[in-house]
Amino acid sequence: MGEVGSKKLVALIDSNPNDRKSLAGAIDSFYAVSQFSEAGAALDGLRRTPPALIIVDEMLAPCGGYEFVGMVRGERALAAIPAVVVSALDLKSVRDSIWRCGGNGYLSKPWNTDTVLRTISNLLNKAVEKKGSVSGACWRPAPPHM
Repeated sequence: MGEVGSKKLVALIDSNPNDRKSLAGAIDSFYAVSQFSEAGAALDGLRRTPPALIIVDEMLAPCGGYEFVGMVRGERALAAIPAVVVSALDLKSVRDSIWRCGGNGYLSKPWNTDTVLRTISNLLNKAVEKKGSVSGACWRPAPPHM
């Protein structure tokens, strides 16, 4: 689950085709990428081919990124997939909303490639560590200190 060939699969979900193309171009050397332009098609696609990680824009049509992450968390087969929300606003209230909806990470626009790759790598490594845990405890990262 979450791989295409030897690459981890990252799902990009953004209503803006230019933003999707730009972000896909920044990560496709390291990760396989699936792209979706709206919530319904994205949820169907994630059910068919669950990714290792989800990146969703805060302004996703028609429901918004927070609600979309909440829908993913409500799907048993998808609930544990790390989700990163992208926002044009770098405000504490936005980051708080991301944590409340079940998001695991945050990227602010304009993003830079190093930050995107580091965020993906950190979350994928944490997901692997979580799978390897024998304690059975629920894992949820603490919000970053900003």
